[in-house]
Amino acid sequence: MFPRLAPLLACAALLVATAAFGDPIGPLHTKAGGALVGKPATVRGVVTGVYTTAKVTRMYLQDDTGGLCLYGSPVTCAALGDSIEATGTVVSYSGLTELSGKADAPLVVTKLGRASAPPKPASLSISQLNAAEQADGSEPDESRLVTIANVFIHMSDGSAPAEGARFKGDTNYRLVPAGAAGAVGAGGPDTSAAYGLLRVQDAEGCDGLASLDGAAIPLGAMNVTGVVSQHADRTTGKGGYQLLPRTPADLQAAAAKGAAAKAETAKAAASKPADH
Repeated sequence: MFPRLAPLLACAALLVATAAFGDPIGPLHTKAGGALVGKPATVRGVVTGVYTTAKVTRMYLQDDTGGLCLYGSPVTCAALGDSIEATGTVVSYSGLTELSGKADAPLVVTKLGRASAPPKPASLSISQLNAAEQADGSEPDESRLVTIANVFIHMSDGSAPAEGARFKGDTNYRLVPAGAAGAVGAGGPDTSAAYGLLRVQDAEGCDGLASLDGAAIPLGAMNVTGVVSQHADRTTGKGGYQLLPRTPADLQAAAAKGAAAKAETAKAAASKPADH
């Protein structure tokens, strides 16, 4: 072999190997990525969320460029932190970009082992969650693993949860900034418009996965981790972003900040029965 050709051949081999690893996820969430809807794609990434039911696969994976929802048949389960390769058809459902499969074109998921470095959640605010679509039409945070810090979890009508209340599967809740005006009330709904959606999605199709279904709703300020999903408004096709926690470990107590946070945390503490 000619010495000068060796580096070129090595570079070509690297490009071929990289292409074999699958398509980058990030471009699917750009405006140009809309042209890929209806076409086949193969991606590789690390599993960041598992919400598979008894009938369909619903998982999220993430690479260095973005996150993606896998949805469809056949039913497939994987563990958080698994490295997988997935082949399917790019679709858009209620604003959410998915890699999908059905009977005549099944979703093929191949487990590649455990990831050596699982993705770390990005820090996101509620306003950033609600405005996940950028001015250029891209959605870089869609299907990504994120953490929203220092929020209270309220019921879907805005009311604070009662002592001992528990999460229910397939149910929406509010994420209210600890310092938001109206976040604290006398047992009534909060008046803050600055809230995000948290949805409890149970992975009833995968044994051994502990979702939030049935877990106690915390009363204090929390840091909440989950995957950014979307169920857009049917009329506008916009908005509808929601955070999907995976397990109770995704809810961690936050240090109370500001008068509103201190007041509600104190109220939560006062509502607990005294020790005997």
